[in-house]
Amino acid sequence: MEKIDETGNRHERLTVVAESKSQGGKVMWLCKCDCGNTVTIRGTSLRSGRTESCGCITKKDEIGNRHERLVVIAEAEPLSGRVAWLCKCDCGNEKVILGASLRAGHTGSCGCLHKEVSSAKRGDKTPRMFTDQIAGGIQKSRKNFMIIFVNAITTFVRSAARRRTSI
Repeated sequence: MEKIDETGNRHERLTVVAESKSQGGKVMWLCKCDCGNTVTIRGTSLRSGRTESCGCITKKDEIGNRHERLVVIAEAEPLSGRVAWLCKCDCGNEKVILGASLRAGHTGSCGCLHKEVSSAKRGDKTPRMFTDQIAGGIQKSRKNFMIIFVNAITTFVRSAARRRTSI
């Protein structure tokens, strides 16, 4: 397939400035958005209309929103030209996360949830963080949450049975 020169073309809010380094055999283009940000986009995404801006028109104010264990506290510098947010995790850590990843549910913690799920799969005791979340009434819908939830209930029932038999 012959490369289509996009230099100087306008696609919605993006103006193609120059060809960029190819990624995975795909032709990439450096674009300047009307908002002033620059971003590198695949030529096919520009021509199909799938990408219309640097992300500024899809950016919604996320400050104060909760995404599982993360609470958005501020807008961060864009990551690779994409909208990013500074988030504070329930465990106390802060991490910069892409907005699209938050909204799609791909990122729900600073990494502590993955550690807890891994420890639950190994049979470690239920992490204190999880019991705090149950008390706080935070609901989850992810498969990993269910693994931790079942482990917590099992641990609770066993400890209650031990206490009952020792009286």
